Amino acid sequence: MIQVQNWTVGSRRAYVIGAGLAGLWTAWNLAQEGHEVIIYEAHEPGYGASSRAVGIVSLQLPLKLLGYALEGLRAYKSMGLVRETMSLWIPRPEVFECALSVARELERHGMPISIGTVEELINQGTVNGDERAILMVQAIVDPGDVINALYSKMAAWIVEGSATVRDGMVLVNGRPLDDGPVFIASGPWSTDLLGLRGLRTYRCSAFGVESDDELPGLIVEDDIMSFYYVPEGGRRRGIIAGPDEPLNLTNEGFRVNIYEAYDVLEAASKRMPSALGMRPVSAWAAPCVVAPDGMPAVGEVPGMNNVYVFTGLNGAGLTLAPALSKLLVDAFEGVSQVPQFMRPERLERLNGDFLEPFDALCA
Repeated sequence: MIQVQNWTVGSRRAYVIGAGLAGLWTAWNLAQEGHEVIIYEAHEPGYGASSRAVGIVSLQLPLKLLGYALEGLRAYKSMGLVRETMSLWIPRPEVFECALSVARELERHGMPISIGTVEELINQGTVNGDERAILMVQAIVDPGDVINALYSKMAAWIVEGSATVRDGMVLVNGRPLDDGPVFIASGPWSTDLLGLRGLRTYRCSAFGVESDDELPGLIVEDDIMSFYYVPEGGRRRGIIAGPDEPLNLTNEGFRVNIYEAYDVLEAASKRMPSALGMRPVSAWAAPCVVAPDGMPAVGEVPGMNNVYVFTGLNGAGLTLAPALSKLLVDAFEGVSQVPQFMRPERLERLNGDFLEPFDALCA
């Protein structure tokens, strides 16, 4: 279990590239092992997907990642940042049995789970359908609060800087980082920086909506209609998002048009009639990155000495960053090993479209 303690500084130096959730959690865990950590960030803490995350600490993950998700949830609870809410999960029929195994594992950990059709579980008229679904408790965490909580304890160690790689060596602002290990945790820019094959970059986006009518007071994650909805700031405001789009250029991931929300609302209205009365009031997007197998890339970079990567978490980065950063640091310290299904060298063997962790339930 991750314990949030005061920031400590030791005599060993380590470098982290990227001050998003992955980078800040990596820096945190390195510091707990006695390292003096310098974080390089080209923009500001949370730049990219971290500051735009909806904030669900998702437990709808493959069994092999579920333990790490639960560890992340405990970390956020220990920080006092968790807001719990009911969540309706509607898996695609072909993966329902895999989803059910996830639900049973959560039940084994003492988390209440109900199983039935959508209309059996939600007798409110706000959500409809006869598909089988799972009603559970999930947590919402404001990613800005997490960034601020970590950043406030390490502000003196965050330095503005842009990284490059030349002849297998990481340079920041033209200076080689050769006096300590380097941890690359800069999301899709990690792929660009290291030339990692097998990863796919895409745009993840979401829309803030409001309504004159009362909206559902629970999370709805509908894999059949391909959208999710999160209540926010009372019963007349929320966040909604639909399918993600592949990218050719990473920075194009920030482009989003608020009118795209109407396509998402139209699709969502088949499940939630109230979506027809929602109007978009904000839109945000960021470039994200995943592997074709839906698993993250955690470990030493092939062909480079003392350089480690922590990426491919998108869609579940907020959830997995606390535990997987600890796993990476423990592997670097020699006290554990990263499981084979997460190691970067496997990426060379992968082909196909991107697959978020949520879509890899039966993998």
